[in-house]
Formats: sequence, structure tokens, C-alpha cells
Amino acid sequence: MMSNIRPDQIKHNQTQGKPGFDLFELAFRPGFLGASVFSLVALSLWLFVLNGQLSLPEQGLSNVIWHFHEMVFGFAAFVALSFLLTASQTWTQLRSLHGKPLLLWCLIWVSVRILLWQESLSLQYLAFGVQLIWWLIGIGFLAQLLYRAKNRNLMLLPLLSIMMLINMGIIVADLAGDTELALHFGRTGVLLFALLAGVLGGRLIPMFTRNGTKALPLPAKVVATPKLTKLLIATALINNLYAFIYPFFEFALVPGFIMIFLGSLQLIQLYHWHPRASLQVPLLWSLHLTYGSLGIGFICLGASFFTEAIRFSDALHLIAIGAIGGMILAIMSRVSLGHTGRLIQSAPLMSLAFVMMLGAALTRTFLPALGLVIEAWQFSAALWIGAFALFILHYSSILIRQRL
Repeated sequence: MMSNIRPDQIKHNQTQGKPGFDLFELAFRPGFLGASVFSLVALSLWLFVLNGQLSLPEQGLSNVIWHFHEMVFGFAAFVALSFLLTASQTWTQLRSLHGKPLLLWCLIWVSVRILLWQESLSLQYLAFGVQLIWWLIGIGFLAQLLYRAKNRNLMLLPLLSIMMLINMGIIVADLAGDTELALHFGRTGVLLFALLAGVLGGRLIPMFTRNGTKALPLPAKVVATPKLTKLLIATALINNLYAFIYPFFEFALVPGFIMIFLGSLQLIQLYHWHPRASLQVPLLWSLHLTYGSLGIGFICLGASFFTEAIRFSDALHLIAIGAIGGMILAIMSRVSLGHTGRLIQSAPLMSLAFVMMLGAALTRTFLPALGLVIEAWQFSAALWIGAFALFILHYSSILIRQRL
């Protein structure tokens, strides 16, 4: 039987009036904080590797694959599952992962990050096994909550399971010496996260925009687009499948056409959410900006099949940084306030962080076309590090302390 107590009261009622720390009260706390800190560490290490000041283990993942894996399946996956495990408590009214089991799940995640730096092939394969266990725990706990409540978000489970399989494929392929196949899996992983960002953004952004602009002189006129949304999701699924199988077969139709169509649909949907009305609210315009980056990113990705002016890998970073990374930063900023009982109001420094994320995406995507490849990597990483450092500076105490 489901509890009638609201999720935000389950723990709060037991600890009200008892100030202190509560990092493992819900998954978003260690997930958001841990992933943010890790992104600074991972990108700093990546800069050292690029500059020849540091080397990855010879028997471990290759440089590019390690970067792909850790930013997509170390950073983004930790945030995504932490968010979904937190949101599932609201969706189902059932207590989500917390306390010692949550601590154990986080320690498993940390152990994978350490194992991937060990100079031993057996320990690299151990990292593979531990990463698989981490996925199974996260997906399994989420599944049992959604099944018990018969919640409509069960549709997310197949997507997460495919992400898990792609993650496993990256490690196995690269350790077996097929870096090109691992790179293809990595790119597929980014497209899967783009699909997840599109689905979640399609649900959250119009709702947040409608609620967040009610008090403004000119509230947003958000228009529901159910048919467009269904077409968009169907197109994204077709795009992901076609992009995955395309390198293995000789098709006449290149994926670029589907990608440009998908990006155009996303920009049309964004237009129906009245983005101009969000300009006075940083926690809103940041979300609109990331969804716009998703649409423009797919158009650029598609264009890379028809012109040498932009490379596929560079365009992919507009999605990875501007859309996925930017949406992660914006949603973490909002969710961290709401789930800790604070006013949903952005700090001035976070506006700077959102702008820095956009700068990181644009720098990494377009500077290489000017011949500034190394500079693009370095400037983009520095801007990302600065943006997430500001998040940690402002939100670490919020995420560690008990809710108000």
C-alpha cells in the first residue's frame, strides 16, 4: 500500500528541528554534488593528458574513450539516475533509495572511477563488473518503485537499460583493442542521453516556465503540443537506431537528414514554450537555452554529413556540453532548491555559470573550424570547470545540510 505522506515530508517529519547534515537522505544530494566535483577532477585530468603531463594506464582505456566514458557514463549517468531516483519518490509516493544503501551505491560509483586508473587489465575488467553492478542497483531500485506504483514512467526503464548495455560495450570494445567501435558506442551514448534530455526537458521545461512566470507582468503563454511531442520522440528513436546501425551497412540515406529534421522539430517545440517570457528568470532561460542547444546541435550534427566546415565530433559537443551538460546544471540548480525546502530563486553567480556553460559549448564546437583545435579543448574545459565550481561553491552546503 502506498503512503499518503508527501515525499518531501517522509524524512523531514522525523528530523524537524534537528539541525545537521543529511547528505544521504535522497539520491540527488550525493549524486549532484559528487558528479559535479568529479567533472572538475575528470576535466582537469583530461587537460593534463592533452598537454602530455599525465598518462592513462597503458592496459586501461585509451585516452579519448576514457574521456568519453567518464563524462557520459561517470558524470552524466550519475546525475541522471540520482535525479530519477529522487523524482520517483515524488511520482510514486514511496520512499526512494536513502541512507546506507545509498551510501553503498555511491561508493560503488567511486570505486569504478578509481579502478579505471589502475595499471592492471584484470582491474580494468573488474571496473567493468562493478560499473555493471552500479547500473543494476540503480535501475533495479527505480524499477521496483515504478512497478509498485504502476507509474507511467516505466517507459524510462528500457532506455536506461540500453544505456547500460552501451556503457558495457564501450569498455569491452576498447579493452579488446577496437577503439573505433568503442568510439561509436560512445557517440551512441551521447545520442541516448540527448533522447533522455529531450524527454525530460519536454516535460519539465513547459511546466517550470508556466509556473515560474505566473507572477510576471507578462506570464509565458505555453502552448501544449502533444502531437508534435509524439512525433519528436518517434523521430529521436528512429534517429538513434539509424545512427547506430549506419556504420555497419551501406545505406543510401545518410543520418544527417534525420538529424536536421529532429533538430528543427525541437526548435519548433521550444518556440511553443514562449522562451522570451523566461528571460527575467535565470532558472528558466537557462533551461530554454539548453533545449535550444539540443535543436541547433542536431542541425549542426546533421550538417556535418554534408559539409567539411563542421566535424561530427565537434557538433556532438554542442549537444554534450550545451544541451546535456547545460541541462544538468540548470536542473540540478532548481531541484536542489526545491527538494531542500528553499525558495526557487537563482543566485547571481549561477547566471554567470549558465553563460559559461554556453561559452564552453560554443568554444568546443566552433573554434576547431578556425584551426584552434587545442585551444578549443582547453578553453571549453576551463569554462566547464568554472561553471561547475560556481555550482559547488553555492550548492554544496545546501546539498549537505538537512532541508529547511
